[in-house]
Amino acid sequence: MDVIIDTNILSKDFKLLKHNIKELEEYLKKTNGKLVIPQIVIEEVKEVFERQLRDSLKTAESAQQQLERFGYTFKLKSHDELVLEYDLFLKDLVKREYVEILPYKNEYLPEVINRANKRIKPCNSSGEGFKDVIIWLSLIDRASTKQKTCSFISDNVYDFAAEDKATLHPALIDDCSNAAASVLYFRSVRDFIDSTANLWNHLEKEWLLSKFSENEVIKFVTSKLYPQYEKQISVWYERYMDVNFCLDNKEFVSILGFTGDGSVEFVEAFSFKSESEDMQIRSIFTIMLETEIEIVEYEDGRSTTTDTDEIEIKVSISSVLKDDKLTDHQLDEWWLPNATITCSTEGRGYSILKRSSWGGKSIPNAEITVVASMIKLPEKKLKQQIKNEEYIDPKTGKKTYAVSMTGFHSY
Repeated sequence: MDVIIDTNILSKDFKLLKHNIKELEEYLKKTNGKLVIPQIVIEEVKEVFERQLRDSLKTAESAQQQLERFGYTFKLKSHDELVLEYDLFLKDLVKREYVEILPYKNEYLPEVINRANKRIKPCNSSGEGFKDVIIWLSLIDRASTKQKTCSFISDNVYDFAAEDKATLHPALIDDCSNAAASVLYFRSVRDFIDSTANLWNHLEKEWLLSKFSENEVIKFVTSKLYPQYEKQISVWYERYMDVNFCLDNKEFVSILGFTGDGSVEFVEAFSFKSESEDMQIRSIFTIMLETEIEIVEYEDGRSTTTDTDEIEIKVSISSVLKDDKLTDHQLDEWWLPNATITCSTEGRGYSILKRSSWGGKSIPNAEITVVASMIKLPEKKLKQQIKNEEYIDPKTGKKTYAVSMTGFHSY
């Protein structure tokens, strides 16, 4: 989302040093947004800076004379020196990657005169406020052309806000409707940050999935994981999921592949510049992949069959953002849950196992610790003892403990 600021916002923090501005900068960099400053705001803020600087220097000079009585002296920079420094700051500001200057157009003049004559907002009841009208027309023009929601930050509630001083004036809302423009209004940078923090999570998700759909994510991930990592996933699956089959007199054999079905949960995304200066988006998803598996049943003898199950995998994907499209996807990392309960492959007994975490593009030989052994313990009893994290071994009568089920899906 792009953010457009008024002169009264920039003049409260001429060199953009306050913490709120730093938060705004981080927001814009993360979301690939722009800080849009109308050209007329740049021109006006120079005048405000010089005028307020002159008054402040007079106050400082008076304080300097008072301090000399106490033997303390210091040298003040001249008005011209400080004005030159601020000019250099503004020139540097407009060169920043996330900053955009919004020029005004000569063709705005007839509408400026019309609003002044008819007292149409943002002109006031005296017909004054032509600079505000130019800012507003520039803003509407950009929002309509870009077809992108803009946030406008201005503390001028008398000319831009409704009676509640928190939303746009009804006349300006009509302007937005007529121009098919989407504009959100905020009184301060702090209000913007607070109000859009939760909203952005939703917008970010919607924006990302509009460029990289759930079906595309599943198709891409399955093409990268299978068959390259079939063995590693099978090892994990046997130790993580096979307890369910043991309880049903079944035994897992191998992963046969992914069906292409599943669901995608968006976690987060952020943008960064690559060495080639391309804008890249790194996205984190949790994916439930429907998986075809081979199993052996022992109900009436031994028979091999196939079944489907879902596997939860967390992935990090990097993509290049070019011409408003996401391309050149790369699978950076993928993770599986780091705690497991599995079935013993011999004697058809049950073992509760705890292992170190897995991560990255392969599964290392993680250390496995047998915490408890339960011979033919009923499923209900097994689950109960796991929740209690301790039980009495039915064979030895000794108390031991089991790993909690809550650790299954922690990353």
